[in-house]
Amino acid sequence: MGLSLKPVSDAIGVEALDIDLNRPIAAADAQALRNALAKHLLLIIRDQSFSPEQFVKAASVFGEPVRQHQSTLLMSGCEDIAVLDSRRAPILPSGKVNTVGSVIWHTDHTNDPQPPSVTCLYGVEMPKNGGGDTGFANMQMAFEKLPKDRQDALMAFKTVNTFRNRRDCITDDDLAKLERESVHPLIRTHPITGKKSIYVHWNQMDRLEEQEPEPSRKFIRELLDNTIVPDIIYRHKLCKWDFLLVDNAGAMHKGMRDYQHTETRILHRVILRGGVPYQ
Repeated sequence: MGLSLKPVSDAIGVEALDIDLNRPIAAADAQALRNALAKHLLLIIRDQSFSPEQFVKAASVFGEPVRQHQSTLLMSGCEDIAVLDSRRAPILPSGKVNTVGSVIWHTDHTNDPQPPSVTCLYGVEMPKNGGGDTGFANMQMAFEKLPKDRQDALMAFKTVNTFRNRRDCITDDDLAKLERESVHPLIRTHPITGKKSIYVHWNQMDRLEEQEPEPSRKFIRELLDNTIVPDIIYRHKLCKWDFLLVDNAGAMHKGMRDYQHTETRILHRVILRGGVPYQ
C-alpha cells in the first residue's frame, strides 16, 4: 500500500492518504497505522464506504471491539456499533431539544475499570447546512505545557468515576450493572509512547479520591478550562464516509452542538478494548 500521512494541525492528528480499508491490508501497513495513531492521537481516513460489518472489521485493525454502555443506542444486528443519531435527541423538561453531541471535552467510558483504548467514529450523514464538527484536544501537550511544579502536584490526584451521564440512552438493567466506582490516575501514561496526559471525564467523575464531590469537580473544571486552549485543539469538519480514530489515553474529543436539531447528523461509533490506566 505504501503509507502516506499528512498532518492536519500542529497540535494533533494526521490523515492517512489513499487507503481503502475494505481491501486486504499488509501487516506492516496495519502496524504503521497503529503507530501513527499512538504518536499523533488522531487518525483520519477519508472516503471509506463501509457497511456496518465493514466498519467493525476496519476498526478491528486497531484493536478488539467491546460493548458500549449506551445500550439503547446499539445497532440491531450489529451491537458493536452505537448509532449517534440527531433525530433521536431527547426533549428536556424545559422543552428544549438536547441536541446530540457533547457539551464538554471528554475521553470515553472512564467509569470502566479498563476504559477503551480507542474510539472509532464513522460519518454516515452530516448536517446539510454545516455544523456538527468534532473537536480533538491533545492532552499530552496540555500536560507538557504546565510548569514542572504544577505537573508534580497533579500527579498526586486520582479520580473516582461512575456512570453519570445520558441515562436516557441506557436501560435500567444495564444501568444497574454499571453502578460501581472506578479509580484512575488524573495523570496517566500512554501504554505505547510513555507520554503523560491529563486524563478525566468531567461528567463521569464523581470526585477526587479522598475529597468531596463539589470541590473536586470545581478543581477539575478549572484545570480543563486553563489547559484546553486553542493551540492544543484541532476541529474536524466531518464529512460523509470519514473514518476517525482517537486515542483515549492521550486525547479528548467533543461533538459540537452548533447545528439545528432538525438537521440530520448520524455517526456510527465503535470502541476498542483498553487496559487499566496507570501513572
